[in-house]
Amino acid sequence: MDAVWRCGGDLNRVIDSPTRKLDDFARYVSRMKALALGIAPLVVLTRTNPLALAVTGARRTLENFVPALRNAAWLVFYERREDPFFEAEADSIGILEPRSEYSAVWTSPTGQYFLIVARGDHFDLDSQVHELLTLTPGRYELDG
Repeated sequence: MDAVWRCGGDLNRVIDSPTRKLDDFARYVSRMKALALGIAPLVVLTRTNPLALAVTGARRTLENFVPALRNAAWLVFYERREDPFFEAEADSIGILEPRSEYSAVWTSPTGQYFLIVARGDHFDLDSQVHELLTLTPGRYELDG
């Protein structure tokens, strides 16, 4: 949750899926007034396997239903013990650029950026979040 907070997220406004189906969740999110007002959210994905379906497919589906999400920052949080092949798979189908022991920026095969964060105790999250936001057009300005 620290990553969400540092990206400017409001932890009191976390929107978790009320359904298990991505299409239903996308329809639910598409009715949010904040998105219609141009507020660009941070999207956090936690399901990573299989990568092409769980990450790039989810992004494609959500952006198709909710065009405002094309301006969102996308963060993928995963646990290495639950998905030990995530990094190798990401690097084989896109470009995975490590930034620290626990983070990387992944460019998907379609050129979309994701901040990848593995569970870990200590790393320089501030600089990683700043980089993600600079890669995401029309996004945030960070204080400090």
